[in-house]
Amino acid sequence: MKGRSAIVLAMAVALCAAVPRPAAGAEAVSGFGPIDVRPEALNRGLEPEDVAFHPMEGMVSGEQKFHICQFSSGHLILVGFYYLKMGPIDKRGVSATVLCPDERRYFAQAMVKEKAFSASTEYCSIEVGPSYTRGRHPEYVLHVEAEDIYLHLTFHTLTPGWRPGTGRVLFGEDQDKFYDVVVQAPRARVEGVVKLGKGESIELDGMGYVDHCYSNILPTDQAVNWYTLRAFGEKYTINYLEFVTPEKYGSTRLPWLMVTDDEKILYATTAVTLETSNFVRDDKVGYSYP
Repeated sequence: MKGRSAIVLAMAVALCAAVPRPAAGAEAVSGFGPIDVRPEALNRGLEPEDVAFHPMEGMVSGEQKFHICQFSSGHLILVGFYYLKMGPIDKRGVSATVLCPDERRYFAQAMVKEKAFSASTEYCSIEVGPSYTRGRHPEYVLHVEAEDIYLHLTFHTLTPGWRPGTGRVLFGEDQDKFYDVVVQAPRARVEGVVKLGKGESIELDGMGYVDHCYSNILPTDQAVNWYTLRAFGEKYTINYLEFVTPEKYGSTRLPWLMVTDDEKILYATTAVTLETSNFVRDDKVGYSYP
Protein backbone atom coordinates (compact mmCIF):
# COMPACT_ATOMS: atom_id res chain seq x y z
CA MET A 1 0.00 0.00 0.00
CA LYS A 2 1.00 3.69 -0.14
CA GLY A 3 2.10 3.47 -3.77
CA ARG A 4 3.55 0.01 -3.82
CA SER A 5 2.37 -3.56 -3.58
CA ALA A 6 2.32 -4.88 -0.05
CA ILE A 7 3.18 -8.59 0.12
CA VAL A 8 2.50 -10.58 3.26
CA LEU A 9 3.67 -14.10 3.87
CA ALA A 10 0.93 -15.19 6.23
CA MET A 11 2.40 -18.57 6.95
CA ALA A 12 5.23 -20.62 5.50
CA VAL A 13 5.38 -23.74 7.60
CA ALA A 14 7.68 -26.51 6.47
CA LEU A 15 7.52 -29.54 8.71
CA CYS A 16 10.44 -31.06 6.88
CA ALA A 17 13.37 -29.55 5.01
CA ALA A 18 11.94 -29.50 1.50
CA VAL A 19 8.94 -30.41 -0.61
CA PRO A 20 9.12 -34.18 -1.23
CA ARG A 21 9.00 -35.61 -4.71
CA PRO A 22 5.79 -37.39 -5.68
CA ALA A 23 5.78 -41.05 -4.73
CA ALA A 24 3.37 -43.92 -5.04
CA GLY A 25 1.19 -43.86 -1.95
CA ALA A 26 -0.38 -46.76 -0.15
CA GLU A 27 -3.69 -44.90 0.00
CA ALA A 28 -5.48 -42.71 -2.53
CA VAL A 29 -5.95 -38.96 -2.30
CA SER A 30 -8.35 -36.94 -4.44
CA GLY A 31 -7.57 -33.25 -4.88
CA PHE A 32 -9.80 -30.19 -5.06
CA GLY A 33 -11.06 -31.16 -8.50
CA PRO A 34 -11.16 -29.02 -11.63
CA ILE A 35 -11.74 -25.28 -11.33
CA ASP A 36 -14.34 -23.78 -13.65
CA VAL A 37 -12.49 -20.69 -14.92
CA ARG A 38 -15.46 -19.00 -16.57
CA PRO A 39 -15.97 -15.56 -14.97
CA GLU A 40 -19.54 -16.39 -13.99
CA ALA A 41 -18.37 -19.60 -12.30
CA LEU A 42 -15.48 -17.97 -10.44
CA ASN A 43 -17.84 -15.31 -9.14
CA ARG A 44 -20.97 -17.29 -8.36
CA GLY A 45 -20.28 -16.84 -4.64
CA LEU A 46 -21.03 -19.01 -1.62
CA GLU A 47 -24.11 -19.89 0.40
CA PRO A 48 -24.31 -18.57 4.01
CA GLU A 49 -24.02 -22.12 5.37
CA ASP A 50 -20.70 -22.58 3.51
CA VAL A 51 -19.04 -20.26 6.05
CA ALA A 52 -21.05 -21.55 9.02
CA PHE A 53 -20.06 -24.15 11.61
CA HIS A 54 -20.02 -27.84 10.59
CA PRO A 55 -20.43 -30.17 13.61
CA MET A 56 -18.88 -33.58 12.95
CA GLU A 57 -19.02 -36.98 14.59
CA GLY A 58 -15.99 -39.15 15.21
CA MET A 59 -12.78 -39.16 17.22
CA VAL A 60 -11.06 -36.52 15.05
CA SER A 61 -12.53 -33.24 13.85
CA GLY A 62 -11.46 -29.65 13.57
CA GLU A 63 -12.68 -26.33 12.19
CA GLN A 64 -11.07 -22.93 11.78
CA LYS A 65 -11.91 -19.46 10.53
CA PHE A 66 -8.74 -17.54 9.66
CA HIS A 67 -8.37 -13.77 9.16
CA ILE A 68 -5.38 -11.77 7.99
CA CYS A 69 -5.23 -7.99 7.56
CA GLN A 70 -2.55 -5.53 6.53
CA PHE A 71 -3.10 -1.87 7.35
CA SER A 72 -1.82 1.44 6.02
CA SER A 73 -0.41 2.11 9.52
CA GLY A 74 1.98 -0.82 9.03
CA HIS A 75 0.19 -3.16 11.43
CA LEU A 76 -0.38 -6.80 10.45
CA ILE A 77 -3.10 -8.76 12.25
CA LEU A 78 -3.84 -12.50 12.15
CA VAL A 79 -6.81 -14.02 13.99
CA GLY A 80 -8.07 -17.60 14.09
CA PHE A 81 -11.21 -19.05 15.68
CA TYR A 82 -10.94 -22.79 16.09
CA TYR A 83 -12.39 -26.01 17.41
CA LEU A 84 -10.28 -29.16 17.71
CA LYS A 85 -11.11 -32.67 18.83
CA MET A 86 -8.55 -35.49 18.81
CA GLY A 87 -9.54 -38.36 21.09
CA PRO A 88 -9.46 -36.97 24.64
CA ILE A 89 -8.35 -33.53 23.39
CA ASP A 90 -11.29 -31.16 23.06
CA LYS A 91 -10.37 -27.49 22.59
CA ARG A 92 -12.19 -24.33 21.51
CA GLY A 93 -10.64 -20.93 21.30
CA VAL A 94 -9.36 -17.87 19.52
CA SER A 95 -5.80 -16.75 18.85
CA ALA A 96 -4.64 -13.31 17.75
CA THR A 97 -1.27 -11.98 16.61
CA VAL A 98 -0.50 -8.30 16.03
CA LEU A 99 2.77 -7.27 14.38
CA CYS A 100 3.52 -3.58 14.82
CA PRO A 101 5.43 -1.24 12.48
CA ASP A 102 8.24 -1.00 15.08
CA GLU A 103 8.51 -4.84 15.07
CA ARG A 104 6.85 -5.33 18.44
CA ARG A 105 4.74 -8.49 18.50
CA TYR A 106 1.63 -9.16 20.57
CA PHE A 107 0.13 -12.62 20.84
CA ALA A 108 -2.88 -13.81 22.79
CA GLN A 109 -4.72 -17.11 22.94
CA ALA A 110 -7.94 -17.74 24.81
CA MET A 111 -9.36 -21.24 25.20
CA VAL A 112 -12.83 -21.68 26.66
CA LYS A 113 -15.11 -24.37 28.00
CA GLU A 114 -17.91 -25.73 25.84
CA LYS A 115 -20.52 -23.50 27.48
CA ALA A 116 -18.58 -20.36 26.48
CA PHE A 117 -18.44 -21.41 22.82
CA SER A 118 -21.29 -21.08 20.34
CA ALA A 119 -21.49 -21.24 16.56
CA SER A 120 -24.28 -21.12 13.99
CA THR A 121 -24.74 -23.88 11.42
CA GLU A 122 -26.68 -21.50 9.17
CA TYR A 123 -24.37 -18.51 8.65
CA CYS A 124 -21.08 -17.00 9.85
CA SER A 125 -21.37 -16.61 13.60
CA ILE A 126 -18.83 -17.89 16.14
CA GLU A 127 -18.52 -16.74 19.75
CA VAL A 128 -15.61 -17.57 22.03
CA GLY A 129 -16.28 -15.87 25.34
CA PRO A 130 -16.36 -12.11 24.62
CA SER A 131 -14.73 -12.56 21.20
CA TYR A 132 -16.73 -13.21 18.05
CA THR A 133 -16.89 -13.11 14.29
CA ARG A 134 -20.23 -12.80 12.53
CA GLY A 135 -22.04 -11.43 9.53
CA ARG A 136 -23.34 -12.18 6.07
CA HIS A 137 -21.78 -11.38 2.73
CA PRO A 138 -20.60 -8.75 2.00
CA GLU A 139 -19.99 -7.50 5.58
CA TYR A 140 -18.46 -9.34 8.52
CA VAL A 141 -17.42 -8.09 11.96
CA LEU A 142 -14.40 -9.41 13.85
CA HIS A 143 -14.16 -8.65 17.58
CA VAL A 144 -11.43 -9.93 19.89
CA GLU A 145 -10.92 -9.32 23.59
CA ALA A 146 -7.85 -11.14 24.88
CA GLU A 147 -4.84 -10.46 27.05
CA ASP A 148 -3.11 -7.25 25.81
CA ILE A 149 -5.17 -7.29 22.59
CA TYR A 150 -8.49 -5.61 21.92
CA LEU A 151 -9.67 -5.20 18.34
CA HIS A 152 -12.88 -4.51 16.50
CA LEU A 153 -12.76 -4.70 12.71
CA THR A 154 -15.33 -4.58 9.93
CA PHE A 155 -14.64 -6.48 6.70
CA HIS A 156 -16.28 -5.02 3.58
CA THR A 157 -15.89 -7.89 1.11
CA LEU A 158 -15.19 -6.66 -2.42
CA THR A 159 -15.57 -9.94 -4.32
CA PRO A 160 -17.79 -13.01 -3.97
CA GLY A 161 -16.66 -15.86 -1.76
CA TRP A 162 -14.98 -18.73 -3.57
CA ARG A 163 -14.25 -22.41 -3.35
CA PRO A 164 -11.25 -24.08 -5.07
CA GLY A 165 -12.94 -26.66 -7.30
CA THR A 166 -15.05 -28.82 -5.02
CA GLY A 167 -13.29 -27.24 -2.05
CA ARG A 168 -12.57 -30.70 -0.66
CA VAL A 169 -9.63 -33.10 -0.58
CA LEU A 170 -10.58 -36.75 0.06
CA PHE A 171 -8.20 -39.22 1.70
CA GLY A 172 -8.21 -43.03 1.57
CA GLU A 173 -9.89 -45.62 -0.60
CA ASP A 174 -13.19 -45.13 1.23
CA GLN A 175 -12.88 -41.32 0.90
CA ASP A 176 -14.28 -40.98 4.39
CA LYS A 177 -11.56 -38.57 5.57
CA PHE A 178 -11.43 -35.06 4.18
CA TYR A 179 -10.20 -31.47 4.35
CA ASP A 180 -12.67 -28.82 3.15
CA VAL A 181 -11.93 -25.12 2.55
CA VAL A 182 -13.72 -22.06 1.17
CA VAL A 183 -12.47 -18.50 0.84
CA GLN A 184 -15.02 -16.40 2.69
CA ALA A 185 -13.47 -13.04 1.74
CA PRO A 186 -10.86 -13.18 -1.06
CA ARG A 187 -10.30 -9.41 -0.92
CA ALA A 188 -11.84 -7.01 1.59
CA ARG A 189 -11.52 -3.46 2.79
CA VAL A 190 -11.03 -3.52 6.55
CA GLU A 191 -11.47 -0.73 9.06
CA GLY A 192 -11.67 -0.52 12.81
CA VAL A 193 -9.59 -0.10 15.96
CA VAL A 194 -6.95 -2.00 17.90
CA LYS A 195 -5.68 -1.45 21.44
CA LEU A 196 -2.48 -3.13 22.59
CA GLY A 197 -1.59 -3.49 26.25
CA LYS A 198 -2.25 -0.24 28.07
CA GLY A 199 -1.74 1.83 24.95
CA GLU A 200 -4.21 4.08 23.21
CA SER A 201 -6.68 2.83 20.62
CA ILE A 202 -5.33 2.99 17.08
CA GLU A 203 -7.63 3.52 14.12
CA LEU A 204 -6.95 1.12 11.27
CA ASP A 205 -7.75 0.88 7.58
CA GLY A 206 -6.37 -1.60 5.09
CA MET A 207 -6.95 -4.86 3.25
CA GLY A 208 -7.99 -8.27 4.48
CA TYR A 209 -8.72 -11.91 3.70
CA VAL A 210 -10.82 -14.62 5.42
CA ASP A 211 -11.06 -18.37 4.84
CA HIS A 212 -12.96 -21.16 6.56
CA CYS A 213 -11.92 -24.82 6.72
CA TYR A 214 -12.92 -28.00 8.50
CA SER A 215 -11.64 -31.58 8.46
CA ASN A 216 -11.84 -35.00 10.09
CA ILE A 217 -8.23 -36.07 9.51
CA LEU A 218 -5.25 -35.65 11.82
CA PRO A 219 -3.04 -32.71 10.76
CA THR A 220 -0.02 -35.02 10.67
CA ASP A 221 -1.88 -37.36 8.31
CA GLN A 222 -2.93 -34.50 6.08
CA ALA A 223 0.32 -32.63 5.46
CA VAL A 224 4.07 -32.63 5.93
CA ASN A 225 4.50 -29.21 4.30
CA TRP A 226 2.17 -26.24 4.24
CA TYR A 227 2.67 -22.93 2.43
CA THR A 228 0.31 -19.95 2.38
CA LEU A 229 0.85 -16.58 0.70
CA ARG A 230 -1.41 -13.54 0.86
CA ALA A 231 -0.24 -10.62 -1.29
CA PHE A 232 -2.22 -7.37 -0.98
CA GLY A 233 -1.61 -4.76 -3.67
CA GLU A 234 -3.33 -1.50 -4.47
CA LYS A 235 -5.26 -3.11 -7.33
CA TYR A 236 -4.98 -6.87 -6.79
CA THR A 237 -4.80 -9.58 -4.17
CA ILE A 238 -3.05 -12.90 -4.77
CA ASN A 239 -4.01 -15.83 -2.54
CA TYR A 240 -1.99 -19.02 -2.70
CA LEU A 241 -2.14 -22.25 -0.70
CA GLU A 242 -0.29 -25.52 -1.01
CA PHE A 243 0.21 -28.55 1.16
CA VAL A 244 1.98 -31.84 0.54
CA THR A 245 0.57 -35.08 1.91
CA PRO A 246 2.68 -37.68 3.78
CA GLU A 247 4.05 -40.71 1.90
CA LYS A 248 1.02 -42.61 3.20
CA TYR A 249 -0.99 -40.57 0.69
CA GLY A 250 1.60 -40.46 -2.09
CA SER A 251 3.47 -37.26 -1.17
CA THR A 252 0.89 -35.45 -3.28
CA ARG A 253 1.09 -31.68 -3.92
CA LEU A 254 -2.27 -29.95 -3.54
CA PRO A 255 -2.04 -26.27 -4.50
CA TRP A 256 -4.42 -23.55 -5.59
CA LEU A 257 -3.96 -19.91 -6.55
CA MET A 258 -6.42 -17.08 -7.18
CA VAL A 259 -6.15 -13.45 -8.28
CA THR A 260 -8.79 -10.80 -7.52
CA ASP A 261 -9.29 -7.09 -8.03
CA ASP A 262 -11.71 -4.75 -6.25
CA GLU A 263 -14.75 -6.17 -8.02
CA LYS A 264 -14.33 -9.81 -8.97
CA ILE A 265 -12.18 -12.92 -9.04
CA LEU A 266 -10.06 -12.69 -12.18
CA TYR A 267 -8.20 -15.98 -12.29
CA ALA A 268 -7.81 -19.25 -10.40
CA THR A 269 -5.90 -22.48 -10.98
CA THR A 270 -4.53 -25.59 -9.32
CA ALA A 271 -1.68 -25.79 -11.87
CA VAL A 272 0.96 -24.12 -9.72
CA THR A 273 4.69 -24.84 -9.48
CA LEU A 274 6.52 -23.98 -6.27
CA GLU A 275 10.29 -23.55 -5.93
CA THR A 276 11.73 -23.03 -2.46
CA SER A 277 15.11 -21.51 -1.64
CA ASN A 278 17.07 -19.58 1.00
CA PHE A 279 16.09 -21.94 3.80
CA VAL A 280 16.67 -20.61 7.32
CA ARG A 281 16.90 -22.92 10.31
CA ASP A 282 14.90 -22.19 13.45
CA ASP A 283 17.12 -23.47 16.26
CA LYS A 284 14.21 -23.44 18.75
CA VAL A 285 12.23 -26.11 16.90
CA GLY A 286 14.90 -27.59 14.62
CA TYR A 287 12.98 -27.04 11.36
CA SER A 288 14.05 -25.08 8.31
CA TYR A 289 11.89 -22.53 6.53
CA PRO A 290 12.20 -20.94 3.08
